Amino acid sequence: MLSSFTSNKKAEFFVVGAISIVVIFYFLSKLLAPYNMLDASKYYTGDEVYFFTNVYEKLEKAYNISYCEEVQQTFQTYKEFVEKVANDRGYHLAIDYTFLGCDVTGRIILESPRIRLERSFEFSKP
Repeated sequence: MLSSFTSNKKAEFFVVGAISIVVIFYFLSKLLAPYNMLDASKYYTGDEVYFFTNVYEKLEKAYNISYCEEVQQTFQTYKEFVEKVANDRGYHLAIDYTFLGCDVTGRIILESPRIRLERSFEFSKP
Protein backbone atom coordinates (compact mmCIF):
# COMPACT_ATOMS: atom_id res chain seq x y z
CA MET A 1 0.00 0.00 0.00
CA LEU A 2 2.87 2.37 0.78
CA SER A 3 4.52 1.82 -2.62
CA SER A 4 1.32 2.70 -4.50
CA PHE A 5 1.01 5.87 -2.38
CA THR A 6 4.55 7.03 -3.27
CA SER A 7 3.95 6.01 -6.88
CA ASN A 8 0.83 8.23 -6.96
CA LYS A 9 2.81 11.10 -5.43
CA LYS A 10 5.52 10.72 -8.11
CA ALA A 11 2.94 10.68 -10.88
CA GLU A 12 1.19 13.67 -9.38
CA PHE A 13 4.48 15.57 -9.11
CA PHE A 14 5.31 14.67 -12.74
CA VAL A 15 1.95 15.98 -14.05
CA VAL A 16 2.19 19.17 -11.99
CA GLY A 17 5.79 19.68 -13.12
CA ALA A 18 4.93 19.14 -16.78
CA ILE A 19 2.00 21.56 -16.61
CA SER A 20 4.16 24.12 -14.83
CA ILE A 21 6.85 23.92 -17.52
CA VAL A 22 4.25 24.32 -20.30
CA VAL A 23 2.74 27.34 -18.55
CA ILE A 24 6.18 28.94 -18.09
CA PHE A 25 7.07 28.45 -21.78
CA TYR A 26 3.69 29.82 -22.82
CA PHE A 27 4.14 33.03 -20.83
CA LEU A 28 7.73 33.41 -22.01
CA SER A 29 6.59 33.13 -25.63
CA LYS A 30 3.92 35.76 -25.04
CA LEU A 31 6.45 38.01 -23.36
CA LEU A 32 8.97 37.75 -26.20
CA ALA A 33 6.50 37.71 -29.13
CA PRO A 34 6.33 41.51 -29.67
CA TYR A 35 10.09 41.65 -30.23
CA ASN A 36 10.20 39.13 -33.06
CA MET A 37 7.11 40.17 -35.00
CA LEU A 38 7.58 41.76 -38.42
CA ASP A 39 6.11 45.21 -38.80
CA ALA A 40 4.56 45.07 -42.25
CA SER A 41 3.09 48.56 -42.02
CA LYS A 42 6.35 50.19 -43.10
CA TYR A 43 6.27 48.21 -46.33
CA TYR A 44 2.72 49.29 -47.01
CA THR A 45 3.40 52.94 -46.31
CA GLY A 46 6.51 52.79 -48.47
CA ASP A 47 4.68 51.60 -51.59
CA GLU A 48 5.56 54.79 -53.45
CA VAL A 49 9.22 54.44 -52.55
CA TYR A 50 9.24 50.82 -53.71
CA PHE A 51 7.48 51.72 -56.97
CA PHE A 52 9.82 54.67 -57.59
CA THR A 53 12.94 52.59 -56.95
CA ASN A 54 11.63 49.83 -59.17
CA VAL A 55 10.94 52.28 -62.03
CA TYR A 56 14.51 53.59 -61.82
CA GLU A 57 16.10 50.13 -61.66
CA LYS A 58 14.07 48.82 -64.61
CA LEU A 59 14.80 51.98 -66.62
CA GLU A 60 18.50 51.39 -66.07
CA LYS A 61 18.13 47.72 -66.99
CA ALA A 62 16.17 48.61 -70.14
CA TYR A 63 19.01 50.95 -71.12
CA ASN A 64 21.69 48.37 -70.47
CA ILE A 65 20.05 45.59 -72.49
CA SER A 66 19.09 47.78 -75.46
CA TYR A 67 21.25 48.40 -78.49
CA CYS A 68 22.12 52.02 -79.21
CA GLU A 69 19.77 52.14 -82.20
CA GLU A 70 16.74 50.99 -80.21
CA VAL A 71 17.28 52.60 -76.82
CA GLN A 72 15.12 55.67 -77.58
CA GLN A 73 12.16 53.51 -78.62
CA THR A 74 12.69 51.27 -75.57
CA PHE A 75 12.63 54.31 -73.27
CA GLN A 76 9.47 55.68 -74.87
CA THR A 77 7.65 52.34 -74.61
CA TYR A 78 8.73 51.87 -70.99
CA LYS A 79 7.80 55.45 -70.10
CA GLU A 80 4.27 55.05 -71.49
CA PHE A 81 3.81 51.75 -69.67
CA VAL A 82 4.97 52.87 -66.20
CA GLU A 83 3.14 56.19 -66.41
CA LYS A 84 -0.09 54.26 -67.01
CA VAL A 85 0.64 51.89 -64.10
CA ALA A 86 1.42 54.87 -61.85
CA ASN A 87 -1.81 56.59 -62.90
CA ASP A 88 -3.78 53.43 -62.08
CA ARG A 89 -2.27 53.52 -58.58
CA GLY A 90 -3.17 57.17 -58.09
CA TYR A 91 0.35 58.52 -58.60
CA HIS A 92 1.66 61.09 -61.03
CA LEU A 93 4.89 59.88 -62.64
CA ALA A 94 6.98 61.99 -64.98
CA ILE A 95 10.05 60.66 -66.75
CA ASP A 96 11.90 63.35 -68.70
CA TYR A 97 15.05 62.50 -70.61
CA THR A 98 17.36 63.77 -73.34
CA PHE A 99 19.51 61.68 -75.64
CA LEU A 100 22.90 62.69 -76.96
CA GLY A 101 23.89 59.84 -79.22
CA CYS A 102 23.52 56.75 -77.08
CA ASP A 103 23.97 58.64 -73.82
CA VAL A 104 20.90 59.71 -71.87
CA THR A 105 20.33 62.11 -69.00
CA GLY A 106 17.04 62.66 -67.31
CA ARG A 107 14.89 62.92 -64.26
CA ILE A 108 12.13 60.82 -62.68
CA ILE A 109 9.47 62.47 -60.52
CA LEU A 110 6.79 60.58 -58.62
CA GLU A 111 4.04 62.43 -56.76
CA SER A 112 1.28 60.99 -54.64
CA PRO A 113 -1.03 62.56 -52.08
CA ARG A 114 1.50 61.63 -49.36
CA ILE A 115 4.96 62.02 -50.90
CA ARG A 116 7.04 63.52 -53.71
CA LEU A 117 10.14 61.70 -54.94
CA GLU A 118 12.67 62.92 -57.48
CA ARG A 119 15.84 61.45 -58.93
CA SER A 120 18.16 62.43 -61.74
CA PHE A 121 19.91 59.84 -63.86
CA GLU A 122 22.62 59.57 -66.46
CA PHE A 123 23.38 56.46 -68.45
CA SER A 124 26.07 55.99 -71.06
CA LYS A 125 27.21 53.11 -73.20
CA PRO A 126 30.93 52.35 -73.47
